[in-house]
Parts: sequence; structure tokens; C-alpha cells
Amino acid sequence: MEKAYRGNSDQFFDPATSTLVIRGTHNTSDLLTDLTIPFGQLATTPRYIEASKALHKYKPRHILGHSLGAAIALQLNQQEHYTGQVTVYNAPVLATQPHARNVQDFSSYGDIISMLDTTAHRSGGLRDPVSAHYTYEH
Repeated sequence: MEKAYRGNSDQFFDPATSTLVIRGTHNTSDLLTDLTIPFGQLATTPRYIEASKALHKYKPRHILGHSLGAAIALQLNQQEHYTGQVTVYNAPVLATQPHARNVQDFSSYGDIISMLDTTAHRSGGLRDPVSAHYTYEH
């Protein structure tokens, strides 16, 4: 799982846990993708399309996303009618789905992007959500 957050790929599939991990914003292109969220255009972006392909290829039991990756995970959950577990960290408030039964939504105290999300579970200063999730779950 460490590869997902520290590597260069936008998503990573861990076959040991059947988890698709989708990374957050990490370059200028991603900043432009972030700007599509308020306008409902995230599903038209290359980041979403790549993640959708990975979802269909690997058929994971779990999707884990942080920040932009959380927004993509939530969109995949809705658009692709995903039935597995979705865990998101610091999802942009405009991307949250408070009524989705299969979504766990976490937000760090003080995170500017997700601080308006009143449905998220609050956690302490979470620097590396992928490693924290991996440690917690396993």
C-alpha cells in the first residue's frame, strides 16, 4: 500500500487486500481536475477514466481514496454502481455522498478542503491516510 501514496501512479491495486487505492492531488494537471468537481465534470477527466478502467479490470472489494482520490472514489461509487466498501479521507465537500450506505468518510481536523463536510468522521492530524488505513485495517 505504501506504493500508492508515495509512488508515481495515480492509482494502485493491492491484490492481497483487493483494494484499489486512488491518490490525491499531486501535480498541476490534478489541480485542473480539482476544478471540475464543483461543476460536476469529474467523470470526464483522465484521472476518473483511468480509475474507472482500473475498477473494471481489477474488480476490487474495496476502494480507498484521499482528497481528489476520494472525490474520484465517490464518483465511481455513484456512476459505476459500485457495491463494495468505499473509504475516503479528506474528500472535497462538494463530492461527498452522506447517504451512500457503503461509504466511510473521514476528515482530518483542520483540513481546509473537507472542513465543511459535516458528515465525515473527524480524526487527528492524519498525514498519510493510506498508511494509516493499512495499519488500522491489517
